[in-house]
Amino acid sequence: MSCRLCAPYRGYGIDLTATELEIASFIGAERRYTVAWSIHRDGLRSNVIASFAEPVEFTCVDEALDYAEARAHTFVDCIVAAGGATNKASGTG
Repeated sequence: MSCRLCAPYRGYGIDLTATELEIASFIGAERRYTVAWSIHRDGLRSNVIASFAEPVEFTCVDEALDYAEARAHTFVDCIVAAGGATNKASGTG
């Protein structure tokens, strides 16, 4: 498992987690990565506003984490555009 705590973005903190999977293929075992991300108020990691597991697999851990960070930034942009977060959200992307 690989984790990344991103720099604060627009007043929110972002936590990323990539999990390694081994899948069988015609050429043998291959590695894939799934990724999940959560948003919290900056400085309050226990106050999670949203948490999502992405329904896609990646061939590279950095690719997975970069994708999740971009998705989290988009989510924060929507929160800010809507005037802030008042309810928790969770889902599968």
